[in-house]
Amino acid sequence: MKLKSKIVKLIIVLIIFSYPSFIVAQDSTKARTRIDSFSNASGKFIEKEFIHVGNINGIEVQVFKATDVITNTSLAGLHFELNYASFGSYRTGIANLDEDEVDGLIQCFKYIKSNVLSTKPDNYKEYNYISKDNFKAGCYIQKKQRGWSLFFQLDEYLSSSLVEINVGDIDDLIELLEDSKKKF
Repeated sequence: MKLKSKIVKLIIVLIIFSYPSFIVAQDSTKARTRIDSFSNASGKFIEKEFIHVGNINGIEVQVFKATDVITNTSLAGLHFELNYASFGSYRTGIANLDEDEVDGLIQCFKYIKSNVLSTKPDNYKEYNYISKDNFKAGCYIQKKQRGWSLFFQLDEYLSSSLVEINVGDIDDLIELLEDSKKKF
């Protein structure tokens, strides 16, 4: 009887502690962007094309075009990809932005350039752009530190997917994002 009771308790504990992981795993596989939903739709014959735009500190930036070959309808967006070390192995972080999100990302970095980088706040401060795919971009400054840091984070759950971008490269970054729109 006691052994059976211990086994039941162990099973309950395992279920309780594994359930949040199951939810996170389910959520992370769900398509959040229109281009992901469209390009992975069942019952469709989809052509996927990735057009290289440039690199930002190890992050490859591509225009992602998906076309339904039968109906000739298509969507486009930005595709970010980064290979990074995580927990002793290498992973590939991927984030997609729908075409309508790209202007918001560009405006984010234009705002940072014009209104943020010249300030020197006394406390920790950050500015975040968060896409439908939970891709993050923005800047932060820590109290009494070297200055502002720009960043991209492809995987919301892993800090190792965070890439800092040199503040001096902000014009090149904005230009790269604007150039990508011409390839949609």
